[in-house]
Amino acid sequence: MKKLLVIIVFFIPSLGFGQTANLSGVVTYFFNDNFGNKPDIGADVYIIDSSLATFIDIKSYDSLMKGKYFVSIYDRLIILKISCDGLIDEYKLHAKKNKEKIDSLKQVSDSISLQVNKTSDSALLYGCYTGRYRATYLDTKIFEMKMDIERLKDNFIVTNVDGNGSYSANIPLGTYYVYMQSKNRKGLGSSEIGGMIYLKKITVKNTISKTISHNFDIDD
Repeated sequence: MKKLLVIIVFFIPSLGFGQTANLSGVVTYFFNDNFGNKPDIGADVYIIDSSLATFIDIKSYDSLMKGKYFVSIYDRLIILKISCDGLIDEYKLHAKKNKEKIDSLKQVSDSISLQVNKTSDSALLYGCYTGRYRATYLDTKIFEMKMDIERLKDNFIVTNVDGNGSYSANIPLGTYYVYMQSKNRKGLGSSEIGGMIYLKKITVKNTISKTISHNFDIDD
């Protein structure tokens, strides 16, 4: 009986009680075309136990990110169309001489217009508008989630990105939300005025180190 108790005592730690794993990564942000990406020094990394994260709305976050992607494509298409239509206007100054070029550019412009409409519809599917006023209910929901995270941060594991762009934390095994807020790259919506955000759900099942990295780009 004593031998059995000894075996149980030594076996219990192997079940995962008290075990931790290292979570680390590199966080960068797009600086400009000349210098590319730089370490996002001072960016916040929150590691939130899922049992405390009833206010986390990752579905709304994912939808907002997808919508923003289509908005960024829409903006580029609009710039391309303006350039194309500008060339058409220039060629019209000598319409007879440039008839073929004008006809060709009109076809391109019409094609861009179709893509603009499709992209706008795609953005709208994810709750994002491509007009002048782009505030959406999703943006408001994410802003409220950010406020909850800030209010409850003392309950979470919080670390900062160092001068090399790195962060590291030892965490118990479990399921978490990794939430990052950029220090140097800001967005346009109310949810990202204080810094662009990144959110990912992870499960840490063993003591093997896990890496979560992110680059905050202009179109994030």
